[in-house]
Amino acid sequence: MAFFNALACVDGLQIQVYASKRLPYADLKSVSKFEDFIHLNHPCIGFIGNRLLWQKRLRLSEDLQSGDVLVVSGNPRFLSNFPLILKAKRRNIGVVWWGHGWSASSSQITATIRRSIMRWMDVILLYTDKEVEEYKQRGFSPDKLFATNNTIDQKPIQKAMLAWSASRLDKFKIQNNLLDKRILLFCGRLTANKGLDLMLDALARISKIDSNYLLVVIGEGKEKQRLMKQASMLGIDGHIRWVGSLFDQMQMAPWFMSAECLVYPGAIGLSLIHAFSYGLPVITHGNMINQMPEIAALQNGENGLLFSEGNVDNLVEKILFLAEHPDVRSKMSTQALNTVANKFSMDNMVKQFVNAIYAAAQKK
Repeated sequence: MAFFNALACVDGLQIQVYASKRLPYADLKSVSKFEDFIHLNHPCIGFIGNRLLWQKRLRLSEDLQSGDVLVVSGNPRFLSNFPLILKAKRRNIGVVWWGHGWSASSSQITATIRRSIMRWMDVILLYTDKEVEEYKQRGFSPDKLFATNNTIDQKPIQKAMLAWSASRLDKFKIQNNLLDKRILLFCGRLTANKGLDLMLDALARISKIDSNYLLVVIGEGKEKQRLMKQASMLGIDGHIRWVGSLFDQMQMAPWFMSAECLVYPGAIGLSLIHAFSYGLPVITHGNMINQMPEIAALQNGENGLLFSEGNVDNLVEKILFLAEHPDVRSKMSTQALNTVANKFSMDNMVKQFVNAIYAAAQKK
């Protein structure tokens, strides 16, 4: 919403956003309060086990004409997008395909299909500059490739960090028994692809080396009960704090500001940018085929560390390395903040999106 609200404030740009209140294949729902330009009266239905999707009542406004632009979610599963694209093409309306170039859920077959469809678009808007470079190498025309450098709104984070002074943070640590704890943070939905079972195995080994380590888990999900059972079997219940779901940055801030790093053993997306916005180094796996586009923001050894996917020994090694080198951790923290400020800011995302819009409009 922060991104759409920012777009709505751009001079010369009039936007309308059409979406579903919820999706049938994921525990996700849209905002309940929205602006006049947000339209949620488009229920999404699934077919073939939700492998294919259709959003009802989508129409291409008769007011749109040459010079206007249609932006569609770059997911071929949404079949309802294709009639809109065909109508836009017939009416000389620019089309922007906005989505992943590659993600952890991609397969070679689906990626090939998606890339074939993308070649038909006026503009391809990808998530990161890294994806743009990869698509250039695949023969896509450079003048139709753009990237948003996908991010989150840093303003609530910056406000929360200012509100949590050192003295207030100390009181929080005392109240939550965090003094002298070495906090490892995870923040995200507790689903199978997050790799938290590997983190628990790593924590079991680390706690034998240093009993002051504490894993703080922010989030809920269908894997929670299984993970709690695994933690109990490993005998590390006392080294984990299951915080539950938090969405207010003012509530999340003290946990992020008390942590040494964010550990995300699975495919990481915007949680990486979230951590960087707090100046928190990130440890995640380095198999780029099984990562999300936002991994492009992580520079190994600069603002975070990569471990060998699925390798618990290597994960333990990376965690202990950060613990034993506070000077390195401090430099990574500074670089994490710089990464967000320089390349993954909301202002930059809006600017890049607008550039893509005008490029699509000029092609008509």
